Amino acid sequence: MALADAAGGAVDVAIMDVNLARGSNGVETAGLRQRWDIPSLFVSGNLDEGIRSRAMQYRPVGFIGKPYSEREILMAIRALAN
Repeated sequence: MALADAAGGAVDVAIMDVNLARGSNGVETAGLRQRWDIPSLFVSGNLDEGIRSRAMQYRPVGFIGKPYSEREILMAIRALAN
């Protein structure tokens, strides 16, 4: 959030881990979409239906399970340009 604020929202996409350190939640942090209209790509080793459902309110670019490859990330980001 601080990086997006410092950049004045000039961020193309936020790659968000669903479970962050110290109990934070990447889904909640996806409020970047609301403040700056920055799309989120969610990654997690545990993408259950509850998490997906909560995340949908932020209109994510997509969901990628861990472990993921560079190719998967790049494909999801390229989808933004289309």
